Amino acid sequence: MPKFYIGESKSKKFKIGSFFLKLFEGVDYCHSFIMWYDKKTKVYKLAEARGGGSRIVTQKRFLQYSDVITLYEYQTHYTRLDKIEAWILTHLGDYNKRQLLGLGYMRIMNFILRICGAEKRVKNPIKDGDFSQICVELSARAIEIGLNVDLPGDVEDYGLIEMRELNMQFCKYKLSGDMWMKKLEN
Repeated sequence: MPKFYIGESKSKKFKIGSFFLKLFEGVDYCHSFIMWYDKKTKVYKLAEARGGGSRIVTQKRFLQYSDVITLYEYQTHYTRLDKIEAWILTHLGDYNKRQLLGLGYMRIMNFILRICGAEKRVKNPIKDGDFSQICVELSARAIEIGLNVDLPGDVEDYGLIEMRELNMQFCKYKLSGDMWMKKLEN
């Protein structure tokens, strides 16, 4: 049965935006990606959405500039894996930086509402459907397609915290540290 992986990573170089993102979200990573083994090319491919847009790169290329913190393993069917890759290929391109601002606004407003004891929660006001992606949205949509599930809420409201919770809820197997590299080599 084929597998795909949702990963958590951080840059090898210090980046001020990544530093504040990790601090603001309260997590040890600043990026989410999708990885799968391509039988035709015999390499692991990664799909990611980052400042320059969304793209597919090889695992070797990705590891030149990123450290993987955790990898979540998902089992799927070959047809679902093909659907994930087809969806990614048709949605490569734009990165939604404005959506990140909307997530920041959402986090701040919800923090204020919690302090005030209000039950109401604010949603991300800057959304565009699946026209453009941020890393967690791309990863969440891969889980949705790969497992054929309806995810809770709106994936455009997901940040790094929600992505980790989603992985913990749906993943088959979690690989931390260097364990993931040893497992993939086998």
